[in-house]
Amino acid sequence: MTIYDSHYEVKLGLDKLDTLDKKNLHDAEIDWLLNKAHVRVTKRKYSEAEVVQKRIEDLDMLKVNFANQPAINATVVPNSGAVIYESDLSDLEYRLLFPLNGQVTITKTDCPDKTVDFDLTQSDDFTDALSNTNYSPSYNWGVVLAEYSKDSTGNNQGSLFTYTDGTFAVSELFLNYYKYPRKVWIGTYDLTDDLKPKTASNNYYVEEGVTYQASSGNVVHSELSEEVQLEIVNEAITLAATNIEDPEYVGSKGSILQTQE
Repeated sequence: MTIYDSHYEVKLGLDKLDTLDKKNLHDAEIDWLLNKAHVRVTKRKYSEAEVVQKRIEDLDMLKVNFANQPAINATVVPNSGAVIYESDLSDLEYRLLFPLNGQVTITKTDCPDKTVDFDLTQSDDFTDALSNTNYSPSYNWGVVLAEYSKDSTGNNQGSLFTYTDGTFAVSELFLNYYKYPRKVWIGTYDLTDDLKPKTASNNYYVEEGVTYQASSGNVVHSELSEEVQLEIVNEAITLAATNIEDPEYVGSKGSILQTQE
């Protein structure tokens, strides 16, 4: 299903097909609804993935594994006694939606580096885990405890904190994860902050470091399967039909209508 098909299906579902002289629903509004629906459907499928194998398969295109994600650095947290290391998740190639599993490289003086799985631990269990010799960090046994938490850099994407016993260090993180779905774009307007109509000098769209040049005729289609896209279209129709009072939607809609009328 192309982005054009998705737009048509949304309009058809709302009984708002284009007339010859007027659009009842602007392209930027439909894109916003579709992108909002992408995230909602993805999150719903992830929550059901443990129960239904089909839900896991639906998200395959969003899965980023070691082969597509270079290692990111781990740096020692100041004043932690060289026990806690932070890996900033904004350094990932794509914006993290859900983490899956991963490994870290650990180093120790006069010992070979090791790449080991990290043990994701709930915050409430950390005190017990760190003090229990059966679960506490160990270079010899390759045990590293980890937790996801708010980052210390202010990037709002969070960090993975790994814990050692102070006798070894964590140098890098390898992570398997689901990324946010790519935002679709029909290419008839600029994706700048003010959503201006497309012009020759102001026609770019940036997502996760990738630039799409509208002047070369690019549009951005969904990367998910057609079956999932049908669910996304239905979700977008529901969002529009219920006239949600989302501040982001209200603000975007006002800007869109002002610049595209």
